[in-house]
Amino acid sequence: MDERTATMVTSELLGKIRTGLYDFLAESPEERPALISQPSQAIRRSPAAPPAPEPSPLLGAELARLFARNPNAAAGRIHLIGLEPIRERLGERWPKLRDSIHQLASKVIGQHLGPDDVFCRYGTLDYLIAFSALTPEAARIKSVAIAQALYGHFLGSDDLEGITIKTAVGQIDGAIVFDQQPLHGILNALADLSPVPVDDKLCLRPRSDPTTLLEWQYRPVLDRQHGVLSTWCCVPFIRPPVGLVKEGYRVLGRDADADRIAELDRITLDHALRDLDDLIANRFSVFVNVPLHFENLCTRRTRAGVLGLLQQTDEMLRRFLVFTIQGAPGDIPRGRLLELASMLRPFCRSVLLAADPHDHSVAYAKECGIHGVTFDLGGQFDAAGHLPPALEKICRNVEHSGVRLAMIGIRTDAQAQLAADLGATYLGGPRIGPPGEAPANMVRYGWNDLMAGRCPL
Repeated sequence: MDERTATMVTSELLGKIRTGLYDFLAESPEERPALISQPSQAIRRSPAAPPAPEPSPLLGAELARLFARNPNAAAGRIHLIGLEPIRERLGERWPKLRDSIHQLASKVIGQHLGPDDVFCRYGTLDYLIAFSALTPEAARIKSVAIAQALYGHFLGSDDLEGITIKTAVGQIDGAIVFDQQPLHGILNALADLSPVPVDDKLCLRPRSDPTTLLEWQYRPVLDRQHGVLSTWCCVPFIRPPVGLVKEGYRVLGRDADADRIAELDRITLDHALRDLDDLIANRFSVFVNVPLHFENLCTRRTRAGVLGLLQQTDEMLRRFLVFTIQGAPGDIPRGRLLELASMLRPFCRSVLLAADPHDHSVAYAKECGIHGVTFDLGGQFDAAGHLPPALEKICRNVEHSGVRLAMIGIRTDAQAQLAADLGATYLGGPRIGPPGEAPANMVRYGWNDLMAGRCPL
């Protein structure tokens, strides 16, 4: 049965938040909590404690603004997530790791929030999060996603035992009531709900299972010409409760329409841009490759979300951004391919085309402004590990035409050698290196290093 843990009037809730802010200003540096009002903004803090507490213009004002017109809107949209199970499991290691854990926790939470959402440290172990526009069901799903990301990041485990989330569930006589529920209980309850339409740009769920959460990983690409691991491909994936991991556009299922594809492209681009922004801010040198689907790009209505993000992207980030057009029909007209490439080129470093080697579009990729063509070698090899002669000829023609050739799906040294012999500039696949949660800094990795298995990742 759900445990009702606290009843607080709205003013008292804001008062407690402000008290936490005053404590923040008064605490010693090693005890100071992280405080963020928006994921992408850093808060300037005064090193000196104020002579007397004053109302905070930060989180308290944000919460008041979000819920002033409709106080009942707070129900289901304010959550408390704690780190107590992490402290218990770390035991004696907690004091040494505490500061770095709180710093990383703030980053993980911030990555899941929209621009108008707010959060802060609440007490010594809890984080209070307020979602500005989500429905209660969507806010609860987002809180579950945050909790799973936090515990998976720090403990490397999918064990949800002991993890609880406190949720504002309503008001009684003007007071906000919080319920505390174990995380696995929330997941079980969500499994009985029909899928809830969510229009927040960072929350996409397969329609068949509202408890399955979308994640991303980055796969390294070797630039053979320069001898570096320079590019990381952003790949969305899900781990269903039953069955194998699904990745790429397969996360949407077989019946995905253009709107769902556009939604996936938009949130994947948003995720990649946030990570790239962090990397550039920390002086990393790296390129990020983001997939964009033909079904999304070919109509003005569906591509509006992606173009809206790109138009707001800083010029510096565009220099390190690469796009791969996915799902284009093999007989796409020259004019349409030229239109798509011309539309994307102002926003990125280069545009690639994922194609079947036998597609007609491969022949005129160069004249349409395509920088490179990507072939997936998975399933192309015969029993002896060779490619059909016709395919080898196509690869050589692509390389000779001045279009960069990228080959992915490389799993063995023999496949890597064959791709190199055919003139491939970019190599990707399990043999090149393991995927990561975030792109790594560009690093030297020559052909001899690859053959010797000296992967620096």
